[in-house]
Amino acid sequence: MNPEITSVCLCTRNPRAELLASCLDGLRRQAMGDRRRELWIIDNGSEPPIPEPTGFPEGWTVRVIREVKEGLMHARLTALAACTGDVLVFVDDDNFLRPGYLLAAERLMEGQRDIGAAGGKLLGKPETEPPGWFDAVAGDLLVRDHGEVEFDFVDNTPCGGGLVLRTEAFREVAGMPFLLVGRQGKTLLAGEDTEMCLRMRARGWRLHYSPDLVLDHFLETRRLNLPYLLRMNRGFGMARPILGLYTEAAPVWRRLHYLRRCRGERKRARMLEGRGGAVAEESLEGVRLRLDGAFAQGMADGFWRLATGPAVWTEVEREFGQGRTGR
Repeated sequence: MNPEITSVCLCTRNPRAELLASCLDGLRRQAMGDRRRELWIIDNGSEPPIPEPTGFPEGWTVRVIREVKEGLMHARLTALAACTGDVLVFVDDDNFLRPGYLLAAERLMEGQRDIGAAGGKLLGKPETEPPGWFDAVAGDLLVRDHGEVEFDFVDNTPCGGGLVLRTEAFREVAGMPFLLVGRQGKTLLAGEDTEMCLRMRARGWRLHYSPDLVLDHFLETRRLNLPYLLRMNRGFGMARPILGLYTEAAPVWRRLHYLRRCRGERKRARMLEGRGGAVAEESLEGVRLRLDGAFAQGMADGFWRLATGPAVWTEVEREFGQGRTGR
């Protein structure tokens, strides 16, 4: 890992041409410091393939790598294998970095060597006028602003958009296959970035928020509707039991415990669905009840998979313990 290089990774699959162009323009406009920079575009099976972009200023090298195994974590592991810098910044194709983003990331990671991962402000940039209930779901769509004071995440983790990593920390936790790999096809399974950060925390790395890291997160109109958000929240719920393997105390009878949790979440999902049916679907209360119900159904699905599938918790506990901290 070269301390004079910052690696930037853009993972993408069949992006909208104008969005990808805006994302790349944001990278070209980044203020330069003393470091050289490399951009790795991981083409996660796009058709047609992503061409190598041009027009980057002096100090940049740009490469495209094709990774046909679908899933964001597969693409990110491909980037990890290729990158040479000691700082690694992940950018999604709908992330438009403000001009000082990379410089702020470099200074942060150089100045605080025990930070494993850092994130900042993700400011929403809707394609069209959002619905009246948008503020209630903005966090689900990765619109986050934690204010002007930096801090360490304790009960939460940084967002995946614009995520700044210490390459050493990522490599340290990537030896065991990740249980969550990201969205595949129409399945909006999430949580892969959270799993990575929880592994880092278990190994003693700090997870940090910096208000100097600012990007605009473009929100396509197709994502600002209730059916999409219901699918997304169900995916969030499916990931939650897996993430709990890193944070929750182990019950004595694992599979029985997960079956009971599955039954409880299914019951809660039915209750929320019934309450949601009693109010207007597009009202703020109706949206929230339906999203909570989808999340509960997803959790039920996740607990069922744990109860009936391989004992994945054994390797997690061996490698990372349960919420263990301290280097």
